[in-house]
Amino acid sequence: MAPTGPRKSGRRAQNRTAAPAAVPAVTYLTTWLKDQHPEATPDDLTEAERLWHEAMRGIEFRGPFDTAKRILNGSLRHQSIPDLPPLDQAQLAPVMVDMTGSGDLRQNWWRSRTRTMGEALTEGAWIASFDVNGFYPSAADIDLGTGDPVLTESATLPIGWQKRPGWVQLAADATTAPYGLADRLTAGLWVPVPLAVYLEQIRALPAVKASLIWPEARRWLRTHVSMFREARAVLKDLEADNLGARMAHRAVKATNTRLFGGALRSEKHNNTLTLRVDWAAMIESTAEARMYRALDKVDQGAARVIAKHVDAAWFEVASPEVVPPGLVVSDQYGKFKPVGCAQVTPRMVEAHRVGRWKTIYDELEKAEGRK
Repeated sequence: MAPTGPRKSGRRAQNRTAAPAAVPAVTYLTTWLKDQHPEATPDDLTEAERLWHEAMRGIEFRGPFDTAKRILNGSLRHQSIPDLPPLDQAQLAPVMVDMTGSGDLRQNWWRSRTRTMGEALTEGAWIASFDVNGFYPSAADIDLGTGDPVLTESATLPIGWQKRPGWVQLAADATTAPYGLADRLTAGLWVPVPLAVYLEQIRALPAVKASLIWPEARRWLRTHVSMFREARAVLKDLEADNLGARMAHRAVKATNTRLFGGALRSEKHNNTLTLRVDWAAMIESTAEARMYRALDKVDQGAARVIAKHVDAAWFEVASPEVVPPGLVVSDQYGKFKPVGCAQVTPRMVEAHRVGRWKTIYDELEKAEGRK
């Protein structure tokens, strides 16, 4: 039978069958993920890139902060804020004067650096650390200021102030505030409304002398919260046995955190209408207040709160198996998840006594395998 086509040499045929596997395109995302996961294979990176684009509706990843900023500013058609009225930042001047001091009394004071509290640690006991899932993102679907705030210099707060974004100014120290807040909430300080409402509920809000309240508010970030919540839910279902899904999820979480915890207040990276320190303050203080309410429900006799570190609470427990009674542990946004546990040493007892929290933090990191 006559040949139907040109014959190929054995060497050429061998070369064709031995062609190398396709290498994933080098993108900002694959480069970022490779830094985070050196163990990732080309197939893992390709899968992570695919899952990112599916979960994030085709949005291009340009690093967590830049991606968050572009999403927030509406340059992406999926997430625009087209009718946001501008805010004259000068209207925040009364608040910012008292919130730009030294140490913790800066603009982000309510984000609560670590503070140790309570009686001495018990050598041989255990410190268990629990983090809040999506600390700031879980608190972002709230009413945020629209238009101009109203400054009122009066000891009587406006009707309905508890349901409006803004601040109240203390006329006296909040001497009965729990969780180490009493030494921070001093006379003259402007306290974000969500935290002031919590203090009022537990009867720890002292007299006030002024308020800065937005009469109008809107849930400006609801669409953003929904998008990230859906993306994280999809990826979480896949990540148990899929490194690509875990990597994509990491990129989503990093971007999510930068949006709600950084891009709103960053003068360096955001010079648009969405530079809203007031929005950031309401989100952060809402997260704080919710965390305190959750801690209020814990049986302190079985699991004493000994410190708080941003979104983490540290408990002294009798054994590493103890889950603080009353603490809601769940994968849901805004609920707690266990992070690590370390046995109390004499060094940690002393660190707690003098407020040297980093020693305790380092021991927990070692126990978690992060150090």
